[in-house]
Amino acid sequence: MKTSLIVQDAIGLFKNQNAHEVWQSHNSKNKPIEVSVWDDYFKMTGMDSEVRFIRFVEKSEHETKEMWLITTLNKGISSKTVWKMMHKR
Repeated sequence: MKTSLIVQDAIGLFKNQNAHEVWQSHNSKNKPIEVSVWDDYFKMTGMDSEVRFIRFVEKSEHETKEMWLITTLNKGISSKTVWKMMHKR
């Protein structure tokens, strides 16, 4: 499967940056985790508005999980709120 150029751009940008935000939380087993977030906007051909890419990395004592979200949600909704929404599904 070929990765689109805009996704490659986001991956490349986030790879070379420190996390934009980091917080402590708990996983579904109530074990402590550290959540790191990269959050930025990109222009996408054919779109009137920018596309928001958010990368979440959750680290616990025994595992690391990575999640990506591509959305048109604006910055008025914090990445922490988006993360909480993802975990309520």
